[in-house]
Amino acid sequence: MILFLDIDGVLHPSSGSTPFVPACVAVLESLLSGFPDIEIVITSSWREDKSLPELKALLGGQIGSRVIGITPVIDEPFLHHVRFHETQAYLADTDKQDTPWVALDDEIGNYPSNLPVLITDRRSGITEEDGLRLKHMIAELQKHRNYTDRT
Repeated sequence: MILFLDIDGVLHPSSGSTPFVPACVAVLESLLSGFPDIEIVITSSWREDKSLPELKALLGGQIGSRVIGITPVIDEPFLHHVRFHETQAYLADTDKQDTPWVALDDEIGNYPSNLPVLITDRRSGITEEDGLRLKHMIAELQKHRNYTDRT
């Protein structure tokens, strides 16, 4: 499974200069510890200024070690749900179209509403409650995937 990860508004409030809020990082690390097969792809605008190795180093430890890539940047100003299109381009480019995925973002307009996306409050970043909701979302996707793999 792939977790498409935004950074601003997820690992720290979207305004402010703190790179990462320890409580936000702890929520994501706790989630990841329960799902050892999740790989992370960065969707954040940080991917435009930093290389993949730099992002992995910045995210460090448990989060950085799970990062396998970054989505391509689609620069079309009138395109709706741009992050969704970038995730789909990544999946196609890496031949992972059949891989289940979830996304963690703070912008409601980045994805269509009927997809496995958890939207955080950009003023706080990911909370423990968000972590529980995301855990449930991932478990449901895995349960559905396991069921369809047997049929």
